Amino acid sequence: KLLELGVERLVLPAVPSVLNTWTTSFGFSVMTESERLNFLDYTFLDFQGTVICQKVLTNNLSSASSLSTGTIECGTQANSCDHENKNVI
Repeated sequence: KLLELGVERLVLPAVPSVLNTWTTSFGFSVMTESERLNFLDYTFLDFQGTVICQKVLTNNLSSASSLSTGTIECGTQANSCDHENKNVI
């Protein structure tokens, strides 16, 4: 549903003690400094001592079918940002 609304990626601050959960269980990846530079025009909530993570949403059939079977399959590749639509959560 998020893709239908034009959302391309999810971005969140993660506490280091649960970073492994975000990356292994939910398919997020740690944003590099160069990736963060692509989002200078955006406002993010960034809390002291947290690590910024992202999950790029993809529209492929294997992800949709894995949701119906109860498994999670996530991509972690970084895509370019659509600065006109600024759809970052």
